[in-house]
Amino acid sequence: MKNIFLLLIFPIFSLQLAGANKIYIKLKQEHNSPKVLSEIYEELSVKKSTQLIALKKYEYSLAKKIKNKPSLSSQINQDLIQTESHLLRTYTLIIDEERESIKKTIKDLRLNPKVEYAGIASVSRLNAESENINSIAFNDPMIAQQKMLETINAFSAWDIFAGSPDIVIGISDGGTMQAHEDLKDNLAIFDGEIPNNGIDDDGNGYIDDYNGYNMFGGSEAQGYGNTSNQGGASAAHGTQTAGIAGATVGNGLGIAGVGGYCKIFPIKISPNGD
Repeated sequence: MKNIFLLLIFPIFSLQLAGANKIYIKLKQEHNSPKVLSEIYEELSVKKSTQLIALKKYEYSLAKKIKNKPSLSSQINQDLIQTESHLLRTYTLIIDEERESIKKTIKDLRLNPKVEYAGIASVSRLNAESENINSIAFNDPMIAQQKMLETINAFSAWDIFAGSPDIVIGISDGGTMQAHEDLKDNLAIFDGEIPNNGIDDDGNGYIDDYNGYNMFGGSEAQGYGNTSNQGGASAAHGTQTAGIAGATVGNGLGIAGVGGYCKIFPIKISPNGD
């Protein structure tokens, strides 16, 4: 296991403009209202240097998407909407102007005491040198049952970036079945380690962390390299979590992990039966 392990290890990003004439505006929470938005729009409109095309909501409302679903109580729906209302404060301003005029508009917006952030809209993409596959062959038989993929706009996100084997998602949970048919081919491998020999081969302080690590390996017969939870009501939880994040995509089995082509590395943080 790496000496420093992040929950999600990001590669180096480069920025590509999503549209040089688009600006993101985020209002301060106490000023997030249609009235304030209208005032900002009118203020920009009267400036000769700014030709506005549109000002529209940028963020997607999850609460409205699932509102009134029979499986959720009315109180849960209300709590979701109330909680989310403090978060949805970003808007897209589309301007028909040259780049220098747009920079001036951004500067003016940043001086507005009611605006928390303003900047050119951009999309993060991997550098061209990184392995990046921007398409997924959706032959996972249970993908039609994964309704949440549509709710979180996963398919649109995969059009921008479908993940990379260079990105490792850490699964810190009660235990993950590494031999699961929809997970075993998507595990991150540390080549410097020899699996299940009871030795820290790569000298990083972790024994047998070849494709996962068991924090209780010293006291459990299965050892450090086996991350399955052998017993207990929550034994399957880590495997389910790993599947949601990183089930192998395009393999004709099970579901599709949200992480696309990213790899996963399970870490067992609970003893057996817990």
